[in-house]
Amino acid sequence: MRKLFIMALCLAGTASFAQNRNGKTSAQQLAAPNKNPNEIADYKAITAVIDGYVEGLRLGDVAKLKKAFHKDAIMYGFMGVGTLEGSVDNLYDFAAKHGPAAGITSYISIMHKTANTAMVLVELEGVSPTENSTDYLSLMYKDGEWKIISKVFHLWVK
Repeated sequence: MRKLFIMALCLAGTASFAQNRNGKTSAQQLAAPNKNPNEIADYKAITAVIDGYVEGLRLGDVAKLKKAFHKDAIMYGFMGVGTLEGSVDNLYDFAAKHGPAAGITSYISIMHKTANTAMVLVELEGVSPTENSTDYLSLMYKDGEWKIISKVFHLWVK
């Protein structure tokens, strides 16, 4: 079995370093394994979803928040006095109860992205008059659009 594995590995290595008929590696062969799967349009679309999330908080607009999140999204976080666990409906309830966070400011950093997933750090100041938040948002590209599927957060006292 070990010999079979070594033989397969050698064949795969030989195929990956194959040359064309004149003994040279073509530009296409060199570029193929080095292709960047990430497109600027994806980064812009992800940022637009996060901007919508922040704007939903700023306006206290539950409909705008719902547009940013997948219908089955979850959220978990530390709130200083305990944790919040469960459905993103908790966020919608918070926004409906407390209204706009008019003074909110944000810093967005796309930490990593694949063809259909992304992890985004969002630092929020002014989530409430007394709190800031660090949010880690997981997004998934599904049915032609990016949606937040989970939110993990830590609320900070100002």
